[in-house]
Parts: sequence; C-alpha cells; structure tokens
Amino acid sequence: MIRIGHGIQGTPRGKTAPRWAVGGAWGLGGVNRIATPDLPQALSGRQWGAHPDLAEGAFQIMAQTRPADLTTELQFIAAFVTDPAWRPEGLAQMKSASETGLAQAMTTPGGLYSLHYWEYLHNGDQRWSPPTLEGIKSTDLASIKALIADDLKSGPMEIIIVGDITVDAALDGVKRTFGAIAKRKVDTKPFAANEEMPKGGSAPLVLRHKGKSQEALAMLGWKTTGMFPDTQTPRVLRVLEAVMRSRLFDELRTKEGITYTPQTTSANSWATPGWGVLSVTATVPADKLADFYATAKKVANDLATTEISANEFERARGPLVTEAEHARESNAYWLYELGGVAVEPRALDLIRNRVAGLKAVTATDVQKAAQDFFKDDRTLRMIVVPDGFKMPDTLP
Repeated sequence: MIRIGHGIQGTPRGKTAPRWAVGGAWGLGGVNRIATPDLPQALSGRQWGAHPDLAEGAFQIMAQTRPADLTTELQFIAAFVTDPAWRPEGLAQMKSASETGLAQAMTTPGGLYSLHYWEYLHNGDQRWSPPTLEGIKSTDLASIKALIADDLKSGPMEIIIVGDITVDAALDGVKRTFGAIAKRKVDTKPFAANEEMPKGGSAPLVLRHKGKSQEALAMLGWKTTGMFPDTQTPRVLRVLEAVMRSRLFDELRTKEGITYTPQTTSANSWATPGWGVLSVTATVPADKLADFYATAKKVANDLATTEISANEFERARGPLVTEAEHARESNAYWLYELGGVAVEPRALDLIRNRVAGLKAVTATDVQKAAQDFFKDDRTLRMIVVPDGFKMPDTLP
C-alpha cells in the first residue's frame, strides 16, 4: 500500500470536492506509457494490479502481488504516481456508475443513511458530503487533477509492504522504483485534521428516502473520544459496543417484535483528539421509531446504572479478543494497521498492546464508560424516513 498526502482530511475545509471520482479518473485512466486495454498483454505472466483511491487520511494505492513480481508491481504503482494518463474514459465510467449508485441510494433507508452518516458526524463539513447528481455531471478531469496533483508530485509518501518477503527484498524493490523519484516533503508529526462533531443533544437530522418502502432507519449515537492519548478507552468502548448490540438484539426482537438486527459502530479519530462516536442503528417500520429510541435509551441507561454480569461481559469481550488474536495472521490486518505509523508512533503501541489491552478491560470499566458517555448532552440522532411520512411530535 502506498499512502500519499493527507486524503480527505487534507482537502479544503468546508468545500465539496469530487473525491468520489478519484479512484475512477485516476485509476481507470491508467498510465501514459501503456494504454489501459494493453496492460494485460504488456504484463502477461505477472501478478499485478493497482487500486487508487482517496481515503480519509491519504491518497492511497492498494495492490496485491507475489514475491517474484514485487519489483514489477512497484514499477507499475510508481507509474500511477508519477505518470498517470488521466484518460477521459476512466472518468466517464466512474460518472456512469456514480449516477446509478446515487439514484439507487436515494430509494432506501440504508442507502441514504450511508451517504450522509459521515457528513453528519463531521457537523456538515462538506469534505465528507456525498455528491449530488448535478455535481457528478459537472465534474471534469481538471477538477480532479487539481484535487490531488500537488500531493502526487511532492506530497509525503508512506510505503507499506507486508507478506511472504524479506526486509532486504522489499527495500531493494522500493529502492529500484520509488527510490528513484524526486525527494518529497516529509511529515514529522501527525496531521491536524480539524474535525468537528455536531452539538450533542440537538434535534435529530431527518432525511427522507424516495422508495416505496415504509421502513425507516434510526440511529442513536453518543460522542466519545479520539484514539489518543488514552488508547485504552477506545478498547473499553469496543466491549461496551458489543454488550449494547447484544442487549438491543434481545430487546428489539423479543419485546418489541422488531425483527431487524440492530447494528453498532464505534469509531475514534487518530487525527482529532475528542472526536469519536459509538452509535446504534436499526431498520424499523416507520411507525416504530419511538419504540426504537425508547428501547435504545433504556438499554443505555441500564448499562450505566446496573453492573454487568460476568457471563454477559465475557460473551462480549471474549470474541473481540479472539478476533484480535486471529487478525494478526492476515496480511490485510497488517496493511491496514500499519498505515500512518511513520508519523504516529503511538500507533505501534496500539498494535503491540491490542490483545493485552482487550484482556485488561473489566466490567467496571465498561459501566464507567457508559456512565461517562451515555449522557443526554452527548446524544446524536439521525433518522431516515419515507418521503411524506409525518414525524412524531416528540421522540424519547
């Protein structure tokens, strides 16, 4: 994986950018020396590929190859960075796919929710806004180049290689390829992303889908904290999330007759201290919105006021520990976890201490986190209802 620049966080604050098009226009455009349709023949017999994208913290290129083809793969990725073709066919394909995807997303509660969830959690900052149909149609290659050209030319770069290869072989491959390009800026400290969250306890954000379904999607969340400097609290929140998911599943299905499975999310920013969220969502009949919120708040209150039993606690923490232990056997895990460690050495402690940290979480820690974060002035609510549905005058 090659990470360049600062991604979405490095784009102008409060300004919409065509980030949705970067992967297609940059990636599908190919490289100048070889037309995209000719690449399979030119690289026949080699395992190669490159998947450029604009991620939250970097412009990045993901790739998978075999040890014997590492240098070829690195040459190919280096060409994407130093000599992208920007052929219009790539953008045209991305526009077509994005128009179709946007139209479909507008017709379902889950689709519309996914479009706006991160925008809402960033207090409407347009860096995280989804595209509009008009925006998709008007986007051209020049606007995408302007978004990433400076970083591609001189932005700080991080190269992460994991798998069945020696350190010397990896270094030699990088030296032959990226080591030959011009020197770049070097980040010496973590990037300040300046993320904001919406005000806790405010009125819910209500969106309306245009589908025929009378289903709604309801989210109840709580503002938590960033990943640093206290790295143990996010681990406690992971266990709290697991307990809450299990309890909500039981409450909604057995007591409220809502058969949809609730989902939970816990996220903590690496870049912005104090930016974090724990949220629960469920797809429910629109007329059951009040029931969902009453149940979710009851569960949250119980977690803050009543000690969790040893059995329930271990049923939540145990699978997280097992998952963390097994994840270390995966290349994908290491590729993801090592991103950003060049300028954030505390991330190495996260990796080293993940299993031990999860094992150190106690039921008392989980109850204390519920007491600290499950407060009315920290609540966030986002609701997607059918177009024309009359919202209840009040919600729990």
